[in-house]
Amino acid sequence: MAGSMLFDNTVPGVKPIIQFEGVAARAWDRVSYENAPVTDDTALAPDVSEDDKALMIDGGFSLYASGTASTDVVEKRFAWGFTVGSRYNECHSEQDGRDEAGVVVTNNGTVEVELTTHGDHLYYDRLQSSPDPSVVTSLRFDALAAADADDDGEVTLEELDATPLDVRLYDPSGLQAANLGAFVSQLARTVGHFRGEGECTISRL
Repeated sequence: MAGSMLFDNTVPGVKPIIQFEGVAARAWDRVSYENAPVTDDTALAPDVSEDDKALMIDGGFSLYASGTASTDVVEKRFAWGFTVGSRYNECHSEQDGRDEAGVVVTNNGTVEVELTTHGDHLYYDRLQSSPDPSVVTSLRFDALAAADADDDGEVTLEELDATPLDVRLYDPSGLQAANLGAFVSQLARTVGHFRGEGECTISRL
């Protein structure tokens, strides 16, 4: 596929990207895709506005997430734009009980392949899954909420950058993340998956 497309994943449902005709019947075992900053040439998926595109271009963003997190006593807003670009290489997934690299095209057949976004990764407490199955990855927001230094109800990336990483709560998994901002920015690179829970090798653009 040439070019890029901007999606709004607050809109429910599957979003079509591209259809390839006349693909040779064989195993295409080296599938990759990118999450890159939006450019003037980026096409818009349905339900994406020109204002959304302008916001992404003005900020140099590849990913933008906004929302609120609340408990019975406090509510915090956030609007985080990430500029880092990521390439998802050598994607593979479980198909019919076995690990399959890329996608297999059969004779006179069609196959649908989903590039999946896992937005919950932005709230993970680990940058990589532990090899020990007893060590689970959890969702956390309390420490992020506490980073609202001016207590204006909005947690900014600048406030996260100013908050040292508490390694009792967050595991950087050997990667560089000295503060909460760097940690969340690293998490933003992990949202891309393949065919649901399938994994890819992530590299920086």
